[in-house]
Amino acid sequence: MKKILAFLCVSMVLGGVIFANGTAERETTSSIKASQPLTLTFSNGSLATSLDGQSMQKMVDYVKDASKNTIVVDPHWQNSLFTQDQEIPALMKGNLDMCQAQPSQLAEYFPQFYTLTGAYCFKDYEHWKRFYESDAAKELFVGMEKKLGITVLSVENFGARTISLSEDKKIASRADMKNVKLRVMNDAAMLFMGEALGANPIPLPYPDVYLSLQTGAIDGQENVIRTIIDNSYYEVLKSVTLNNHIQGTNYYVINTKKWNTLSADQQAIVKKGAEICADYKTGESTKEEEICKVLEEKGMKIYHLSDQELSSYSKEVNDYYLLHPEVTGKWDMDLYAKIQALK
Repeated sequence: MKKILAFLCVSMVLGGVIFANGTAERETTSSIKASQPLTLTFSNGSLATSLDGQSMQKMVDYVKDASKNTIVVDPHWQNSLFTQDQEIPALMKGNLDMCQAQPSQLAEYFPQFYTLTGAYCFKDYEHWKRFYESDAAKELFVGMEKKLGITVLSVENFGARTISLSEDKKIASRADMKNVKLRVMNDAAMLFMGEALGANPIPLPYPDVYLSLQTGAIDGQENVIRTIIDNSYYEVLKSVTLNNHIQGTNYYVINTKKWNTLSADQQAIVKKGAEICADYKTGESTKEEEICKVLEEKGMKIYHLSDQELSSYSKEVNDYYLLHPEVTGKWDMDLYAKIQALK
């Protein structure tokens, strides 16, 4: 009898230890899972201190707070993870979760975006806004998602692209750009656009622009005027012409397979974060008058084009496109017609 009681006591103790250990193990596993949030890698070419950085921080903070620290957006700056021309292939392969993408980057893989890369495709910001609120834009994004496996979360306007030079010179015609070594993004659409503007386009990674301006490897750059402040280009530039050849557009995009692994609640949080980021940057980037004032205070000369000058220059540029059907032949003319109908 004593042996039976002893056995039962030992069994109960061992059972308790096993149960306790099992519980502890389950609790430890649960704690590990809880301490490992979903991380979304994000590639960006800008400085962390730039307007991009300020905007992205709003997304990072919102997603972290709204998800109660279970989702982390992890930005990598100055293309430290992937160069600008590597971002879309990395996104399509699933080697990158998220990035900002411009129409010219996507056009290499989904040709309909070539339609949006032509200089003076959009008359102004309001024309741009009407398009991106239209069904035509939604259809474009759906088509890209099906073909490339890339989902658009939000769209931002980061200002009108302009021409800024290391010499004090107004640009009012293609002839004014003759022999100007102009930095452009390294993709076919932007290289041709630089040519259409009248320049000698030089493809360069974004982080290399300052040094290239400083050493004279390039004579200028085409970008929105806010980048001149964010990157201190006013130290190596003397003038900017507000010719507004392209409405600067960024899409906040995510790999579709990754997106589909998120729950509906998680998707809502990430999408809202991307919208907050895009809305903030659009609001700050379109304050042209305030930005120009800062640049003038830094010693830069700001040139505005009259309606007649702008009309003449844009016609020269558009005529140059028409002389090159190998470029315009890539455009979706039905989409182009829809865009022009929204003027």
